[in-house]
Amino acid sequence: MNKIFSTILTLLFVSTLYLPTSFGEDYTQWGLPEGAKVRIGKGTISEMAYSPDGTRLAVASGAGTWLYDTQTYQELRLLNNVHSVLISPDGKMIAAIEDSYIAGGSPIISLYDADTGTVLRRIIRQLPEPIINHPFKPGTNERCTRVVPSSFSSSDLEFSPDGKMIAAGGYSSIDLYDVNTGEILRSFRAADSRYVGSYFAFSPNGKILASVRHRSSVGGVDLDASILFWDVTTSTLLRTIFVPESHQLYHVIFSPDGKTLVNVEHTLKNEKWDSTILLWDADTGTLLRSLTWGSGQGYKDHITSLTISPDGKTLVSTHVNGPLRLWDINIGKIIRTIPLVDRQGSHFVVHGGSNVAVHPDGKKIATASNSGVVDIWDDIWDVDTGTLVRTITGHTGWTYEVAFHPNGKKIATAGSEGYIRLWDPSTGRRLNTIIGHGSNVSSVAFSPNGETLLSGSYDHTIRLWDANTGNYLRSFIGHTNSVYSVAFSPNGNIIASGSSDKTIRLWDVTTGTLLRKITGHTFAIDKVVFSSDGQTLASSSEERTVRLWDVATGTQLHTLRTEHTVNRKRIYGIVFRPDGKTLAAGDGDGVHLWDVDTGTLLQSIFIGAGAVAFSPNGKILTCGSHILDVDTGNVLHRLPEGVFSIAFSPDGKTIITAGYMANNFVWELDLLPPIPEYLPEDVHQDGVVDIRDLVLVARYFGESCFGSRKDRLKSDVNSDGIVNILDLLLVAAAMKDTASAPTVWRREKKVTATKADIEAWLREARQVNSSDPIFQRGLLILEHLLASFALENTTLHANYPNPFNPETWIPYQLAAPANVSISIHAADGKLVRSLSLGKLPAGTYQDRSRAAHWDGKNELGEAVASGIYFYTLTADDFTSTRKMLIRR
Repeated sequence: MNKIFSTILTLLFVSTLYLPTSFGEDYTQWGLPEGAKVRIGKGTISEMAYSPDGTRLAVASGAGTWLYDTQTYQELRLLNNVHSVLISPDGKMIAAIEDSYIAGGSPIISLYDADTGTVLRRIIRQLPEPIINHPFKPGTNERCTRVVPSSFSSSDLEFSPDGKMIAAGGYSSIDLYDVNTGEILRSFRAADSRYVGSYFAFSPNGKILASVRHRSSVGGVDLDASILFWDVTTSTLLRTIFVPESHQLYHVIFSPDGKTLVNVEHTLKNEKWDSTILLWDADTGTLLRSLTWGSGQGYKDHITSLTISPDGKTLVSTHVNGPLRLWDINIGKIIRTIPLVDRQGSHFVVHGGSNVAVHPDGKKIATASNSGVVDIWDDIWDVDTGTLVRTITGHTGWTYEVAFHPNGKKIATAGSEGYIRLWDPSTGRRLNTIIGHGSNVSSVAFSPNGETLLSGSYDHTIRLWDANTGNYLRSFIGHTNSVYSVAFSPNGNIIASGSSDKTIRLWDVTTGTLLRKITGHTFAIDKVVFSSDGQTLASSSEERTVRLWDVATGTQLHTLRTEHTVNRKRIYGIVFRPDGKTLAAGDGDGVHLWDVDTGTLLQSIFIGAGAVAFSPNGKILTCGSHILDVDTGNVLHRLPEGVFSIAFSPDGKTIITAGYMANNFVWELDLLPPIPEYLPEDVHQDGVVDIRDLVLVARYFGESCFGSRKDRLKSDVNSDGIVNILDLLLVAAAMKDTASAPTVWRREKKVTATKADIEAWLREARQVNSSDPIFQRGLLILEHLLASFALENTTLHANYPNPFNPETWIPYQLAAPANVSISIHAADGKLVRSLSLGKLPAGTYQDRSRAAHWDGKNELGEAVASGIYFYTLTADDFTSTRKMLIRR
């Protein structure tokens, strides 16, 4: 199974080829949430595989795993919420890794029926403890300490050749499971306490499992990079091949006859990375041949996958910078190089790394790039006749912002891949792709008359386009760093732009002349918007303030602050109400509304983070996944989480949301399901009264509720103006019968309560000494909870959100009081940040008020780069490490 994990984290380029109408109208209807009309885009591709009979091609993307008919290449089925794909040797089963994880971070492997798409069984993988490794710094003999977690990625799955077992790998161990029962059969773990490697493969006869690992040191003993051979039946290590010159080993595959093993080594020579393909005799461990191609380009030329032809004579390698190289294994020479590019006019945009799947007939192969394109090649092994026969497009990257055309018949999206895409909101069909920016497009806006389209980019430029043809009109040059937001004035004559260079600039649309440069913010400007009369400009910044400016003079009018001025949250969006009298801002807590003339805070609705938008009539306000009645503050509808940007159609009947990967949807407001009515005791409003509701009441225990945030108001169950023991007992009494009370204490609830909390609740409740039946029932429920409560071991949980940008929370649980600290390391083991949390009592630290917080910055206050990071919890003698991902 090809492994491309190292590239899918960093490459988010997308296809510029148009999606055929027949495909576009079909895939947009697959697996829609309730109330959604169409989906726009599919998602970046992470992996793919042919079925054994060659009739289906499975493609794992950011929107799920798609099954294609290989005769027509029409979509057959979508498996939602999975991001890996592996088809069993008999073609009857599909293995995938779910996006969702149970509490504690254990990954779930799902096995599907390939014909029906139904889940046959789920395997919850219990990862072993992390190990301490001492890798060498590249090109040196200097070692550094690195905590290697028990990680698990989408590439770490492999069926045994007979299809009866599935191997799940990672750094610390490779585990073998019975596919019929889901039970673990045995584990492969090195006796020398080094990781076994995240790349592995079964031999064709299924008797041997090979894995590779990097150069490192254990106990002061230097160990070279190595290839490990394991006996599948006994899980014993048979032999080890050491590769002295290599710093890193990647990928491992057997030839069809099992006699040859192929892998890749990376070695730093003369300050340049040199990549080499190594061919070994699988029986003796003798190096047969080394394949080189004049590397030394660093990461850009790293190999992302290896595939051997069915006859064992030809090797295919794919690379980060795009080319597909075919090698004659016997002579060790390149016989063909195929550049994988997107073609759009005169533009040639190189693909990211590709994955390769070989058709069972041995003649065709499919190459899937992270840019979202699948190319089908026929007779690829024949150097003279191999041709491209079909391309599947429509898989896209992240969407940062969306905008409706004034007539409501067109949508523009700004994407991480550097393109602007125009869509039909009624069908989801892509109308046009606009190319020209040299980096991520962060913002788009249509002119009031709909004739032009404005875009801002990380390439420091602002560009104006013909909205009908997509032709380039002019650029606005002046910002010295990324442009995060652009906006047209209501009359269309002025453009406002906000940049990470901390300035706002006003431009003349017709001439491109800079009219005014506005300064005052001390950090990057995230968003700029005009009021409806065009006289006022609002801006939000990473300094977590909103400011109002006079457009004519550039004078600052107000700095808008919330009630929590000391600990303000990040602002995700700002918008004027259509009448121009009110400004709304969405931050990490919810949405806040100010009077524009006076700068007075009118209302705060605490519902969680999100982008904001007003309906054209000003009666409806969105904040992230919540749709609100502006006058009452009541939530009318809820959408799926992860909304980056949101926009209303001109008639106010339709909204479009942009989110992670291809989670971009068009919604009809009339079709959205209403928010269900909840019991007052269901404080958490999830449809069940349980321990989480008790915890939410306890969070605001003793506090007054007049004029307070919504979750505090909900905690006042009896509406007497204060959260007290009476509210807590009412919640307890509304829980299920006493016999079932212990069952509500479940790890997956992520409860923030301790045994001491419940004991304190009971002490205060008993002091009331009420004979009321409801009160007594609540008391009884608390006693049963206390009896069933068992404080769990000290545990480090998965951070949330993950991936994240720019901040995340790290939850954990302490079984006993301890001195607590969290250290964050880069993938190379370098310490990035240390969080000293001090002496803490036993308990659960999971919600954002208690969990450890990391703002994505190093010790110097600099934002760290995108990539994988590891965080380690130290609580006295206890240590535990997990993995997280930053995507910027």
